[in-house]
Amino acid sequence: MTSYREGNAVDAAPETAPGDAAATRAGDPQAHPRPTEQEIVAGRVGELVRRLGGEAGRLVELFARSRGMRTSDVHALTSIRLAELRDDPETPGDLSQALLLTSGAVTGLVDRLVRSGHVIRQPDQGDRRRVRLRSTVTGAVVAGDLLEMLGARTGGVVSGYSLAELTVVERFLMEIVAATTGYLWSLEAPRVEES
Repeated sequence: MTSYREGNAVDAAPETAPGDAAATRAGDPQAHPRPTEQEIVAGRVGELVRRLGGEAGRLVELFARSRGMRTSDVHALTSIRLAELRDDPETPGDLSQALLLTSGAVTGLVDRLVRSGHVIRQPDQGDRRRVRLRSTVTGAVVAGDLLEMLGARTGGVVSGYSLAELTVVERFLMEIVAATTGYLWSLEAPRVEES
C-alpha cells in the first residue's frame, strides 16, 4: 500500500527480489517490509489515476475558458447531453446527484445554462410535475466538441488494446469510479454549494 504521509511513495522504495516481500532494510531502526512487485505496480497505477484526474480537470478548465463558460457549466452540460444520448434525459435532481451539488446550486447552474441558450427545461412526458433537462443545438455542439476532443485523445490509445485488455481496463475504471463516488457519498456533507 502506498503511504503518502511518510514522504515517499511505494515505487520510490528499493527494488526487492521476487519472493523477498518480507525482507527489511539492514540497520534501519524502523525496518519496514520492502514492498512487493504488485505493491510497487499498484502504487504507480494509483499515481497515474491521480494524474489522469488532474489532467482531465485542467483540460475541462481550459475548454470552459475557451468558451467563456464556468467549469461547472461544462460538467453539467456534458452530463445533460450524455443522459440524452442514453435516451434518459436528466431531471435537476439527477444532475444534483451526478455533480454532488445542492439543489439550490443546481437551480442556479441550470438557470445560467438556460439564459445562455445551452439548455431548456421540458415537462416530463410521463409525469408533468417533473422537469427534464435537454440541451439545445448550441448546447449539444459545445458538449459534443468536448466529448470529441476527449475521444480523439483516447481513441488512438485504446485502438492498440485487445478486447480482453479493454475489458479489464473497463472493469478497473468502473471499480475506481464506484469506490471514489462511494467515498464522496459517505462524507458527512457530500453536497457542496457551487463556487
